[in-house]
Parts: sequence; C-alpha cells; structure tokens
Amino acid sequence: MKERLCYWARKKIEGAGNYYAPTVLGNVTAGMTGFRQELFGPVATLTTARDADHALALANDSEFGLSATSIPPTRRRPSALPASWSAAASSSMATAPATPAWPSAA
Repeated sequence: MKERLCYWARKKIEGAGNYYAPTVLGNVTAGMTGFRQELFGPVATLTTARDADHALALANDSEFGLSATSIPPTRRRPSALPASWSAAASSSMATAPATPAWPSAA
C-alpha cells in the first residue's frame, strides 16, 4: 500500500467475515486521498470551509459530483450553495436522498 487513507484510528472492529463498519473521516482536506478519490462503503468525509465561496470551490473541485450536502452554521440561515454546485443532486441541512431519477455510481 503506497498511501494511507487515514493516519489515525480510534476503534478496531473485531469479528469474523468481511465487514467494514460505518466510518466518518473528520478534518479531511482537499489534498487528501479521502477527498480526491471516490470511496466505496459506508464512509463519510467531513471538510470544513473558511466561508461560502471556499465551500463552493471545494464542492465543485471533484471529477465525480454525484451529490453534495451543505450544513450551514445555523438552521435559521439556509444555504444558497446547492443551487451553485456542479452536482447531480444537492441539498441543504440533510443528505441528498437516493432517487432513481438521479445519476448514480451504482
């Protein structure tokens, strides 16, 4: 393995069989493999943006762009970002649900 996806681990899953536990990778930056590559499995990456313009630049800096979600600092201020994303499906305050009409990697 040339490169590690994650440089820390907090919990090892024990047991028999092929199983990959749901995983959240926090503090992921644009230079990391977890940001650049499509991850398969129950994996979510969390990237923090400096401001709305930076968030838009990060969201559109992907060769995949199937779905994107914005979580604004407060519920009272919904995000206008989803309208500007280069993604097939986008949402604010919730993950984009799987809908048969939308493009999918599956």
